[in-house]
Amino acid sequence: MTAEAASTQHQADWSPSAIDPEAGPYEALAALRESCPAPWTDEGHGYWTVTRYADIVAMARDTETFSNVPRHPPIGTMYTPPLEADRPRHTPFRRALNPFFKRDYLTAKEGMVRELAVEMIQPLLEAGTADYSQQLCQPMPAIVLCR
Repeated sequence: MTAEAASTQHQADWSPSAIDPEAGPYEALAALRESCPAPWTDEGHGYWTVTRYADIVAMARDTETFSNVPRHPPIGTMYTPPLEADRPRHTPFRRALNPFFKRDYLTAKEGMVRELAVEMIQPLLEAGTADYSQQLCQPMPAIVLCR
């Protein structure tokens, strides 16, 4: 069996969507850190969830082994650097964006960001249900950068 074939045959170790929203993820993630520190889920397009800080740091530093570049992006999606890029392709994007994440810049934007958060969250609260990742977390950084 090839390495590629082996890496695509997984049995799900957990289901993030099965976590009780009232309880939150902390207990489930603590249990995974003990029993299965890098569980696989079939949700989305399937992915590993690395739960130990030291493992996350080691992976972030080892871009030869661990990559942010999707192996099999869904048809019709766009490449989204810097999130889906590794060094050296990631570096120019990071340099261009770094000034927008410095303390002075963010402190000056805090009022606007708080107002935007309320503006974006209010309709989600009124609807009574939301996909916070898709409806808040994904669009908000780009909106903040563009204002």
